[in-house]
Order: sequence, then structure tokens, then C-alpha cells
Amino acid sequence: MARRVVPTPSAATAARLPDIGADMDYSLAGRLRLLLRRMPPSIRLCAGLGVLLVLLAVFADVVAPYDPNAQSLLKRLKPPLGLEGAADSFVLGTDQLGRDMLSRCIHGLQVTLGLASLGAIMSLTVGVTLGLTAGLARGVTESLIMGLVDLQIAVPFTLVALFIIAVAGTDLTVLIAVLGIAYWEQYGRIVRGQVLAVRELPFIEACRAMGASPWRVAWRHVLPNIASPIIVQVTLIFSQLVLLESSLSFLGLGVQPPTASLGAMVGQGRDYMASAWWVVASPAALIVLVALIVLLLGDWLRDTLDVRLN
Repeated sequence: MARRVVPTPSAATAARLPDIGADMDYSLAGRLRLLLRRMPPSIRLCAGLGVLLVLLAVFADVVAPYDPNAQSLLKRLKPPLGLEGAADSFVLGTDQLGRDMLSRCIHGLQVTLGLASLGAIMSLTVGVTLGLTAGLARGVTESLIMGLVDLQIAVPFTLVALFIIAVAGTDLTVLIAVLGIAYWEQYGRIVRGQVLAVRELPFIEACRAMGASPWRVAWRHVLPNIASPIIVQVTLIFSQLVLLESSLSFLGLGVQPPTASLGAMVGQGRDYMASAWWVVASPAALIVLVALIVLLLGDWLRDTLDVRLN
């Protein structure tokens, strides 16, 4: 039987061939660098703007040029720089009480992002925990949890939020709790579906055979293997929470005066839109910008982390 000879590349050809394993860095820093290299320019711009907004929110007390609640009726409704009648010291103009719009926008961004972040963490915790429980426990427990999911999907959450705030009041803790129970059902459905696909895989069966407890299997072996869709869902729900908080504050049911919030600023300035459009335009533009950045980053993460598209 004739031996099959496999041709080997010459030295010159081998020198030109890339060493596939040489440049592979599997550390966390290496994966982040690889992820950054794959970013298109538009996503890099979104990421840069997102980091800038987060830094402005974190260091609002240092960056803001004025006290956001300091009033001066003599300087009320001053237009932004570049318009007739503008004051040199107010870049974005002043509102109906003479407060600096730039300072209030920065502090309003801090409040809005902070509330949305706390709400996203609570919603993520509730949804992932219940989704894992439903996917692994099965039986009556699964039926009860999925019944709650279907119930929350069936009832418009805005009505639920209005009812809770009407009963419990407009305190910040109530608002955080409302944001925390919003959209958890989306995590629950996604996590349960992913768990059903993973729970019968051989390595999960091996963990059970070795005596691992159900919660150890869930948190140490199942959850890390379904992290990608959860990460994408976090970005999508975060933008929804920003819009929900802004909507409640716009209606006067969220953050109360004099605390600055983007939605509350839009609601308080809507009576002056005809004569002082910047009172509404500045916070509204920030709301749109934050939601758009998070949605674009979430859409890119979905395409990047989906193995079926790579």
C-alpha cells in the first residue's frame, strides 16, 4: 500500500505563515484588547461618549461650574452662548429660576444614571435568580415563576409603577424599588430558556454525578455558560430604565424638586418651550444620547457575542 506523502511548506513559505497560537492572549486583558480591536469606528465613538458621560456623572460635584440649585431671578431664562442676550458665564443658559442649565444637566445625569444603574442591578438579580430556579427546579416551582413572568408581561408596567407610587409615595427608595422590579421578566425568560438548553449537557451531568449541590451547579457551571445573552440584555434594559425613570420624573412621580433629574427638568420646563426651548432641549438631548449609546453598544455586543454570526 502506497504511503501518502503530505507536502510540507518551504522555509520561505513557512516564514510567511502566521503563528496562530503565538498572538493569542486568553487573559482578561488580552480579551479586552481583542474586543477593542474589533470595534468599528462608530462603536468606538459611542464607547468614548459613554465613558465621558459616566465620568461627568461620577465627578458632577467637581465638574459642574455652579450649584445646580442656586437661584437668581435676575438671570432667569438666559439663552445659551451664541444666542442674542446670552450671559458669558452660562454655557447652556439658565432655566425659569435662573439656575445654570449646564450644572443641572450634569447633576441630573448623575441622578438618572445612578437610579437606572441601581434598578438594573436589582432587576438583573431578581430575573437571573428566578430564571435559574425555574430552569433547574422544574415542576410546580417553574410553573409558578413562569406564571409571574406571564402576568407581568400581560399588565403594562407603567400602570403598575403608577399604582405603587400612588400607594407608597414618591420617595427615592420607592422609585428605586419600582425600577428594580421593572423588566425582570425579560431576564427570567431568557435565563430559563438558556438553562433548559445547558442543563442536560455532559459536563453538567458530570458535576451532578460528583455530588455538587444544585446551587453550586447553577452559579458555578450553568450561569458562566449563559452569560453572553445576559450581558446583551443588561444593555438593552438599562436604556429602558433610563426612559422609564425619565417618564416618571416628567410626570412628577419620580425625583422631586429641587433635586435635578433629566426627566424632571423636561417636565418642569415644558411650559417654557415656546419662549425658552433650551430649558427642555438640553436634558431631552441627554436622555436621547444616553439611550442611543447604550442601545448601539448593546446591539454591537449582541452581534459580537453571538457565535452563530461569527
